[in-house]
Amino acid sequence: MTHVKSNSWTPADLERRIAAGALARYLGDLSDAVAAGRVPAGRDGAVSVDVLGRYGFERDVLPRHPPANLHVTFRTVHGSKGLEADYIVIPGLTTGSHGFPSTITEDPVLDLAMPAPEAFPHAEERRLFYVALTRARRAAVLITDPRRMSPFVIELLNDPHVTVARTGDAPVEICPGCGQGRLVRRNGRFGPFLGCSAFPACTYTRDGPRRPPGARPATRRPY
Repeated sequence: MTHVKSNSWTPADLERRIAAGALARYLGDLSDAVAAGRVPAGRDGAVSVDVLGRYGFERDVLPRHPPANLHVTFRTVHGSKGLEADYIVIPGLTTGSHGFPSTITEDPVLDLAMPAPEAFPHAEERRLFYVALTRARRAAVLITDPRRMSPFVIELLNDPHVTVARTGDAPVEICPGCGQGRLVRRNGRFGPFLGCSAFPACTYTRDGPRRPPGARPATRRPY
């Protein structure tokens, strides 16, 4: 029998890989800051970091060997209730069925025993997100994929107390049409344009930047 190894990645695999890389970079920077004395450590010379996942499988984003001066623990958001850590990291803040907020439909039998759903969007998921944020004694760090950014992150972008750190150069611009999505680059019959990430719920568009004459399109490595 011949075994064929596949190098294909599902969108969920890629998102977790991106989140794992961002988490590793953040933990490395935090460890350096603790070692340099820029971040105060506890009596044992370390600080605590809880990585909170909406689902248990998000444990995969943790590095195998976290820095020695950080006490890194994975918990689900549900399992974090009543607990605290110096720093909280929430890595899965994307859209989709296993995103945050989750769009997985609950058991219809269970729904019969629950109160009528609230009119406010993602009410239960929003309360869960609040639980995650308030576990932090010092700061909470949110990790998202700009291509599938959670609406919870979008709502926080204009908060003056929120600092945005990007791995790329492109700024994040909130859609002026709906205020819920963000503007993303798309290609149409008449060239590139900017459209809302919430399409088709929002149909806002705007002319996008065009390449100078003779310029070649940018290429990316396939990883």
